Amino acid sequence: MGGCAIIPLTNSWTDPNQSLGLPVQVFIVATAILCFWIAFRIVRAGYVRFDATSITVRGTFRDRTIPRGDITHVAIGPSSGAGYARVAPHLGLKSGKELTLSEFASPKSSYERHPDTSSAGIAVNALRSGLGLQAAEDSGH
Repeated sequence: MGGCAIIPLTNSWTDPNQSLGLPVQVFIVATAILCFWIAFRIVRAGYVRFDATSITVRGTFRDRTIPRGDITHVAIGPSSGAGYARVAPHLGLKSGKELTLSEFASPKSSYERHPDTSSAGIAVNALRSGLGLQAAEDSGH
């Protein structure tokens, strides 16, 4: 990620010998730790791991581990986007819930033009082959 410079926590604008108070130092260190944690989570987002009994999906702020037997289908469906239509893979679960993998969303127009090369299409094909599921009709809700 790069180097980290060690800087003295002093208020050199007024007096170079006067250090910042402990609450300010704690705030700076806590903010730095939070920023590194968020960067780490963003880098790991969108990672899907299969093993013999489960599938693990890493999101930006939440990891989900789902037993393989709980997944009934994988389909493409609508996903919320920033002002335009997006599609994303959806995992259908035995409980009737549907889990949207928004990390693999792509613009709807891109998916319609090139379904096998868009990020959503690639993710759906990989999930279906990894789970051994047949291609189902994509949900249009």
